[in-house]
Amino acid sequence: MRLIARPVDGERIEVVVTDNGMGLSAEELDEVRRFEPGGTSKKTHGTGFGLPIAKRKIEDHGGSLAIDSEEDKGTTVTITLPVEAGGGGE
Repeated sequence: MRLIARPVDGERIEVVVTDNGMGLSAEELDEVRRFEPGGTSKKTHGTGFGLPIAKRKIEDHGGSLAIDSEEDKGTTVTITLPVEAGGGGE
């Protein structure tokens, strides 16, 4: 697993987490990218609520969450957040 935190520009930072695990098929990635509560990958066990909650909290703070993956090669999750506190979250 690799974690990188870096400035994107003067207003945003980016946190990138990459692994070289089993990755997701294109179909699974499409499902995960919907960020619907209760959705799960066939390869993992869980409730399916973690990513939708994380995405909502990140967006509440003016950021974004993106997921890229390739089967048998791994997954990359990118979180982008503003440097200054803001957004409408609590």
